[in-house]
Amino acid sequence: MSSHVKAIMRLLPLVLPAISPCVAAPAETITTVSQMRALADEDYAHAIPFCITGLVTTSSCKGCLLDATDGSCELWITNMSFKEGDIIRADGYTTHDFFANDPILCATNTVNLGHGTIPKPQLLTIEDILTGKGDYKRIRLRGFITDAFNDDIDDNFVIALLNVQGRILHMATPKNGNALNRLRSLIDADIEISGRCSPRIGGKRLFGGPLILFDSATDDIKVLSRPADDPFSAPRLKTLSRTFAENISALKRHSLQGCVLAAWQKRNLLVNYGTNMIAKITLAEGERLPEARRWIEAVGFPETDLFTVNLANARIRPSANGCAHAEVPKDVSAYRISHQPFTKRYDLDFYGHLVRFAGIVRAISRPQGEPGRLTLECDGILVPIDAGTSAEALDKVEIGCQIEATGVCVMESESWHPQRVVPTVTGFFLVIRSSDDIRILSYPPWWTPQRFLFAISGLLLILVTILVWNIALRRLVERRSRQLIKSQAAKLKSDLRIDERTRIASELHDYLAQNLTAMSYQLTAARLSREEDPVSSQKHLETVATMLNSSRTELRRCLWDLKSEALEEPTFDQAIRRTLQQILDGTDLSISFEISRRSVNDSTAHAILSVIRELVANAIRHGHAKSIIIRGEHDGGKLKVSVIDDGIGFDLSSCFRSDEGHFGLDGIRNRIVRLGGEFTINSSSGHGTTAVIYLTPQKTTSHKAEQT
Repeated sequence: MSSHVKAIMRLLPLVLPAISPCVAAPAETITTVSQMRALADEDYAHAIPFCITGLVTTSSCKGCLLDATDGSCELWITNMSFKEGDIIRADGYTTHDFFANDPILCATNTVNLGHGTIPKPQLLTIEDILTGKGDYKRIRLRGFITDAFNDDIDDNFVIALLNVQGRILHMATPKNGNALNRLRSLIDADIEISGRCSPRIGGKRLFGGPLILFDSATDDIKVLSRPADDPFSAPRLKTLSRTFAENISALKRHSLQGCVLAAWQKRNLLVNYGTNMIAKITLAEGERLPEARRWIEAVGFPETDLFTVNLANARIRPSANGCAHAEVPKDVSAYRISHQPFTKRYDLDFYGHLVRFAGIVRAISRPQGEPGRLTLECDGILVPIDAGTSAEALDKVEIGCQIEATGVCVMESESWHPQRVVPTVTGFFLVIRSSDDIRILSYPPWWTPQRFLFAISGLLLILVTILVWNIALRRLVERRSRQLIKSQAAKLKSDLRIDERTRIASELHDYLAQNLTAMSYQLTAARLSREEDPVSSQKHLETVATMLNSSRTELRRCLWDLKSEALEEPTFDQAIRRTLQQILDGTDLSISFEISRRSVNDSTAHAILSVIRELVANAIRHGHAKSIIIRGEHDGGKLKVSVIDDGIGFDLSSCFRSDEGHFGLDGIRNRIVRLGGEFTINSSSGHGTTAVIYLTPQKTTSHKAEQT
């Protein structure tokens, strides 16, 4: 126990009085040991007050034993010092040791009333111990030691097993000096032990029975008769053929001489020491496991499962007085061994005999430091096959192999004890003697269920990897595509802007620049003829005025083009109506356009809309048309656009003259020619006008590209 835990235990009595008002307690204080023993373990945690007077029989730094008038009890006393023989009165509270899981009495106030004589320990029997007459008292017991080993829970103690009239009691002594070696040297010795009897071992061993606490370094052990100098001189096991189980458990060491039939799991032997006489031997710590078919001498403590007499905690040595006989293995099935005819139980006639059967390996286990075991399925029964001392026997065996195993049949059963009057056989297994006892009949097919599952898992992993890769690749492609679309859209937008600027610059150059040049010539002519021919000069000035009006109209049209969103319409019908909505002024308009907007790029579409607007404006302004029909269709691989009106018409011979300052039809023709098309117009006075445009389709550019 660490120093922190010890500090907590010292403070526990001081804390309990503070918390005791919060815990339900009996109306009266406990004053007798019988009242305390009537409490259940869980009642001790309720801080029940007590006041007990008695004689200190054992004292230590942790507490003391108090011998009261009606019995003895274990009492913890803190921060106070008492000597053995002091008579004290102790007041305190019950509590529970949460670390050792023990109920204890914790004294908070003690008074030394004087000094008395400690009674000598009484010699008790095993019945006295089991009925509780020795609880918390110093007692004496007689028996012989069967084993000694270090406590695997508390490293500060050594545990010894004492056989008292056939019952095993635990003894504990502090681990000082060579306590373990001294106790082992007394194995099989008759002794008388003096010590304090605790009703149970304590700690986590809640059901370990009574525990005798003594000190091996003092006179607590009195040797009545020492073990023989030669332990192998013990009586032979053959002499116990007519001894009952309850008497066998009380016997001291016995010996045998025989042939090792099987050896397994480091400490177990099966030995044939006479005709139909087989013993299972459990070796003592430090003994080396012999190989099968060796002759040995063994000495140990007898125990029985009612079928055979066995030896526990045994020591062995080689023996030369004998030779192993060759036994022919019996071909048998696992079902036959586990289902005796008529009784349907395990057939004990096979115990210790060499048997052979075939089956399929279902499992292989190789614990560290041991040869290993395999599980063989035979007749639907799973049979353990122990490799014994042959570490290499299972090297070539695989799960799924069909093998033939030859080995010694060992029945598994419990040893007799008073609470297990009739032990039963719980199973059987085979122990092979050498690697030759395993014969592989056939290896499992390569395509085993395990490999199939592995392949399926691998395929699933590959599919998941491909799926993840595809998702990642798709996201990468989408991201790159968006970036490419953005870059292409930006480039297209830039190209469209350049095309639009080029178109506007071309129109301004072709129309306004020509008009300005013509007006310059007309003004020069008017200035030169002003004095010689005033009428001609006036005519030149009127032409300049007309050309200025035409230029103003063309400039207004260019500005309208910059603001117009007609190119964004999905169809030509909607685009034409949006283009003409400012100039119709009540004129009836009929549109039949079979040309898809998506089949024409923006430059061509803009030219078509501009020409239609110019023709419609001329029909309304000059022809006074009341009805206009606009048609669009495909004609022999070309785009055909026609504008028909019911206006007053005009004379074709003067429609393309520019001496009056009008360049509309001429500008239309020039624009169509630049696009590689043709422009025709038919008209006569009083019969309206029909204008037809033929264009060769250009490479399509989506009209939504700029928005994208």
